[in-house]
Amino acid sequence: MRYRRKGKVMNGSFTADQVERAAQSPGDSTAGAIHTREVDPLTVTRRLQCEGRWKDIESERDEMMRLSKKRIPDKFERQLWVYGELDRMYPPLNPSPRLPRTRFG
Repeated sequence: MRYRRKGKVMNGSFTADQVERAAQSPGDSTAGAIHTREVDPLTVTRRLQCEGRWKDIESERDEMMRLSKKRIPDKFERQLWVYGELDRMYPPLNPSPRLPRTRFG
């Protein structure tokens, strides 16, 4: 899977080369597959909007969608992959605990 565009900056902190390395890292991603983890694109978008990070990430999302078009021609599958990667690359700033903190004993 090729995402390299030398010298092209996707946002202030990520270049296309860095996204390529992240997507090809077997320990961090399953980019060789059609998509990584299944996430709801709307949920990821809303979370990033609430955190105030969406404006910076939106252009990166657009670039990832465009660059992955040859590898993943189906738009729905491509969205699943891109939003899965965005969710992985930009985890929640303040993750809420999944289990209530109670003591049994």
